[in-house]
Amino acid sequence: MSYYNPYAGFPTSGATIDFQPKDGVIHRARGTPPRRVVVGAPPPIPNVVYPIPSTYPPKGVMRVPPSPYALNEAFVTPPGVSVSYNPATGQYSAYQTQTVVSSHGIPVTNPSAPVPVAYPHQQQAPPPAAAAPAAPSQDEYYKYLQHQQQLQQQQLQQQQQKEQQQRQLEQQQRQQREQQKLQQQRQLEQQRQQQMEQQEQLRQQQIRNQQQQDEKREREKQQFHQEQQQLARQKEQLEQEKIQHQKQQEQYQQYQQQLLYQHQQQQQQQQRLQQDQLTLQQQQAQFEHRKSLHLQEQQFMMQQQFEQTKISNDDDSSISSSSSSSSSTSTSSTSSTNSDNYRPSKPLNSSQSHASIPVAATAQVVSNGERTSSHSDSKILRSSQSVEHVPSQHLRTSPSSFTQTKFSSSTKENDSLRARNRAKIMQELVSTEESYADAIENLILVYKYSLERDPDLHSSINVSSIFSNIESLFVVSKDLIKTLKERIAMAPELQTVGDVYIEKSKEMRLYVEYINNYEYAMKELDKFEHEHPKYLQSLQKKNKYSLDIASLLIMPVQRIPRYELLLRELIKSTDEDHIDYNSLKAAYASIKDINVYINSKKKLRENKDRVFTICQEVKGCPVSKIDTLLSSSRRWIREGILKTECSNRKYHGTYTVYLFNDLIVLAKHCGVLRKSKKLEYVAEIDLINSEFKEIAGNERQFRFISDPEGHSPTIFTFKAVNAKNKDMWISDLKLLEEERKINLSIRSMI
Repeated sequence: MSYYNPYAGFPTSGATIDFQPKDGVIHRARGTPPRRVVVGAPPPIPNVVYPIPSTYPPKGVMRVPPSPYALNEAFVTPPGVSVSYNPATGQYSAYQTQTVVSSHGIPVTNPSAPVPVAYPHQQQAPPPAAAAPAAPSQDEYYKYLQHQQQLQQQQLQQQQQKEQQQRQLEQQQRQQREQQKLQQQRQLEQQRQQQMEQQEQLRQQQIRNQQQQDEKREREKQQFHQEQQQLARQKEQLEQEKIQHQKQQEQYQQYQQQLLYQHQQQQQQQQRLQQDQLTLQQQQAQFEHRKSLHLQEQQFMMQQQFEQTKISNDDDSSISSSSSSSSSTSTSSTSSTNSDNYRPSKPLNSSQSHASIPVAATAQVVSNGERTSSHSDSKILRSSQSVEHVPSQHLRTSPSSFTQTKFSSSTKENDSLRARNRAKIMQELVSTEESYADAIENLILVYKYSLERDPDLHSSINVSSIFSNIESLFVVSKDLIKTLKERIAMAPELQTVGDVYIEKSKEMRLYVEYINNYEYAMKELDKFEHEHPKYLQSLQKKNKYSLDIASLLIMPVQRIPRYELLLRELIKSTDEDHIDYNSLKAAYASIKDINVYINSKKKLRENKDRVFTICQEVKGCPVSKIDTLLSSSRRWIREGILKTECSNRKYHGTYTVYLFNDLIVLAKHCGVLRKSKKLEYVAEIDLINSEFKEIAGNERQFRFISDPEGHSPTIFTFKAVNAKNKDMWISDLKLLEEERKINLSIRSMI
């Protein structure tokens, strides 16, 4: 059964007709709601011809009524009557039909007698437009249906064959695809295996290459480490040699300073000896003069007493002869004895002035000279006996005994005063050390630890450069306080602190490192305070002292001179027979040496800094000259502006002259005006190969002859600002000349 296009036969207005071949139903897709239309194969309807062309429609085209309704709605039919369309004739017929479903599932109508129907618009069938062809018979119709069924079966068979062929093709294609997939999988597997093998080979090759590279790197590292170790050893050797060289130079300089100091001390001692000799000569002359006067006075007094005793004896002998004999005998014996006592056996000195006075003269001095020529012998005897009964030491030392008593009382007072002063200074040693240690501890806790613990400040400040070894100094101070308290707790006559300071003097050399770093620490602190002004103010609030960080940092610098001062005062308040006296002197000497060493190191470092600054100030100096200027043995002595005249006229002018211990450097200002701070190197004078001369009769000029023994010596004449400035240059040059002579003598001795 063939189905035609419904759109070709139904001229619809605003509606679309859809035909479903499965159930043989035509539906309206648009317009009015869809309704079911049963399409069968009815017989031709007599007397009812649809006004369509009489010609048979071509295949695939279906003629439908112009009405948009379905067949059963296009004609007004009684109940049980349906309208069918005969495609063979192209006509519609009305039959009372019974729908039968065939074995193929296609509805077939059983036609009955035709029934007249009317068109809905005209209520009657339209008049036939033309004569319709004759309707086929029932046998033909059944044949037609059989033929249609056969066609359908053939179509179904063909369709089944096609489907089966299609299934076979699909199965073959599926099998082919599966085989292709399998082949592709096998190929992929093979490729994967090959890739894995290649990757494994590459990996092994990479491992071998890596191992070779690691071995090469290890060898290079070992070589590098060996080279580094060799370089480090060489560097250490160089540093050790440099340190030894510096030590030798320092020892050499110290030896030079000691020699200069000894030379100065010898000169001072010679001057003192000369002064002592002059004072001794003056004292000896005064002593001889006093001695001669005293002897003359004693001789005169002895003669006077002898004459008085002789006259009194003569007067008494004339009064009574009996008594005169006895009295004269006694008097003569007494006088002889006294006369013997009047003659000194050896010359007198100042210390024996009171001890060598005769008894009679002493008695005369004691009785204040209240004796006359009218005294009797009994009085003379009584006076002589009274003098003889007095002990001789009282008679000889009666004036000095009073002085000694007074001196002994004053000595006791001085001793007690010195003891009190010593105890006071001992307490001051402990109290000042405690306050110093407390301040240092506060500096460490408030400032140092706060700066170290703040991670935001690590990039802007170097804490170790500011505080140096302050913690080591704090430990030394705490140990010193503990030992001093133990010693002060002893009895005053057993208190010794000199040995403590001698023992601690080795640890006190740690102050050298701190003091050498002090100026750099102050620069770093100023820089940090400029960058973070509020931070230090916040830390100052935590400080229990009113002193700021700069005042606390300078305390260790002032501590060694404080030790020296306190020990000097303690020595003054200590007796020479005290057990601590010698230890205190030794401790004072060691602390003083540390202070001198610190000052010398400080001056040497300042001198080195000045030499480095000069090298930066003077532009245009050759590199070899700069290396020469920065020599470790070079010291800056003086600098100033001097007017220069030279045998080589290109060195005429006014220059800034730098005097070193072995060199003179001339530099001039770069600008036209002298206010410019930039200097340019001009020339140098080697003092070792030069001869220094003063110009007689000239108060402002002095002269240098460079290379005097050479073929072309150069003469430099310098003119100072005034005579005082010239004297300062001359004195420094003379000291340098003496130092060079001493160095030459030392080298010749070595």
